[in-house]
Amino acid sequence: MAHKTRRQKWIDTLNAYLGRREGICPNCGGNKFKDAYLELNEKENIGWGAFWCENCRQAFVLSRVILKTEEIRAKIVPALPDDLKFV
Repeated sequence: MAHKTRRQKWIDTLNAYLGRREGICPNCGGNKFKDAYLELNEKENIGWGAFWCENCRQAFVLSRVILKTEEIRAKIVPALPDDLKFV
């Protein structure tokens, strides 16, 4: 089996989080995550955001997110935390 890239590990962790399963941070091994979104086009409900580990603050960019569901719209913020370290 091929070795997973760092990006693939983050995608696997994000999929676990979105599926409400426990994921493990590829950076520190933590299991507390958060996500938030910035709205770019209100009319088209499009934005971008981040998914991050609360322990080490490593973050994964989420681009071209459709912001239509109530669950996602509730996570729209004016700005992402300044201390995130994007991978």
